Amino acid sequence: KDERPDVVLKALFQNLDRAVKDGDKSALQIKKNLRVVAAGGDGTVAWVLSTIKKLGVSPPPAVGVLPLGTGNGISVNLGWGKKTQPRSLKGRTKADAELEAIMAAEIRPIDSFNIDIVAEDERLIGELPNPIRRQADNDSETGPKGARASGDFWYYLTVGLDAEVAYRFHTLREERPWLSPTRKFNIFWYMWATCASGWFCCPTPLQEKMSLKKKNPKSGEWDPVNIPRKIEAIIFINLQSYTGSRDLWGLHDDVQDNQRGERVPIYDDGIIEVIGLESAGQSLLALTNLWRKIHGRRLAQGSEFLIEMAKDDNDTHMRVDGEPWHQRLPGATSGEDPLKVKVALSKPGRVLVNTPNLPEKNRTTRLWSDMAGTAKSGSPFKGDGATVVADH
Repeated sequence: KDERPDVVLKALFQNLDRAVKDGDKSALQIKKNLRVVAAGGDGTVAWVLSTIKKLGVSPPPAVGVLPLGTGNGISVNLGWGKKTQPRSLKGRTKADAELEAIMAAEIRPIDSFNIDIVAEDERLIGELPNPIRRQADNDSETGPKGARASGDFWYYLTVGLDAEVAYRFHTLREERPWLSPTRKFNIFWYMWATCASGWFCCPTPLQEKMSLKKKNPKSGEWDPVNIPRKIEAIIFINLQSYTGSRDLWGLHDDVQDNQRGERVPIYDDGIIEVIGLESAGQSLLALTNLWRKIHGRRLAQGSEFLIEMAKDDNDTHMRVDGEPWHQRLPGATSGEDPLKVKVALSKPGRVLVNTPNLPEKNRTTRLWSDMAGTAKSGSPFKGDGATVVADH
């Protein structure tokens, strides 16, 4: 517990603040130029970004990635690769090369989104993943017997069978880690989890247990978003690819996008994309990276959404930034209000982008090259070293 990212970063910034107050000029320079490297998967990166945000550090240090997790989607999106092999850090020369890339990386803003879960019955808020925390005080929206949980996410939020598959795989891996020593074994167990979830056996359409609304920025009203009957999973995605290399939003077409009122996604535009997955095969291809051209059904773009859920026969599952959980739902005929999940744009963070390592066809690369008139949010770092926060 003493080595968790939130504990380490809090102690680090307290020490720096104390040194600055004592007149240490080098501490002020370090605080100004500090860069943080999150060593782990998507959950670790999101944890570090959220910790820096909660600490209210000014200026917030930019976060780079040393990809050591099972899912390294954030790392791929920012140009740090799919996986770091231990041998790649052996020797002073190779380690120095990694640090030089961190120091030369470009600082870019990244949107964060707040997730707020409101339940009329506190028993519906059970075990939650690290990014989500139960709130102590009730209010008029929760009622005296209700509960609220909230947190931030930076990459994605999923609802439905996609999250259930991930939950089953995550639980299996936690209980029996020896069953998934390699990526091929992971693919096999993902296939097992997909079958076990019942996705191939006529599952209940998501529209029968949830509704989706988008806040109209002009009127302030909640406009309903249609969820086609075939949709079995919904993904709110901030970065431009899912599970590292899958662009679920699909190809960009100026004419069609303008006709539909859609804009090209990027992770610092204040907008999140909502995508639906229809079948188990579609989700399996996306989760296991077996086919690069897979994409979902576009549902909406916006900065604020409201989900309302009540079960007919089953609960649901959710996943945020790689961390899945089982979410209980009120009965559709119980007389209770539905479970409410609000998603809203929050305060941004800063990340380090390894620009030379981004593919030329990457959407982010293309957008940045088109933004010649837009001022960059940072310049290559020329100061002191970086702090490495490891995943435990």
